[in-house]
Amino acid sequence: TERNCRETVEALVLQHETRVGDLETRLKDVSDAYRKSCHEVEELVLAQESLSSKWREETRNATGKLERALGDQRAEGARLSARNDELSLRLEQLLKERTMLLG
Repeated sequence: TERNCRETVEALVLQHETRVGDLETRLKDVSDAYRKSCHEVEELVLAQESLSSKWREETRNATGKLERALGDQRAEGARLSARNDELSLRLEQLLKERTMLLG
């Protein structure tokens, strides 16, 4: 019976050691997968930040170009409006002179 007890204890110890070894292997695999996943997430975050920065800069540049073009168009509109006023006054003067000459 003592021999049976010893064999049973040895079998239980072996079973326990095997189980511990399996769990340690599983823990290592899970830890490795976790580290890999964390690294991939960090790379994705960095890539996203880089793209966001690029889009922000492109938007800033496009906005600047649009604002300059809009300013140029407004200035051109004001210039043309002033020229139109000048020409309208000149036409009015010429029509008055014509009426006076014909009249």
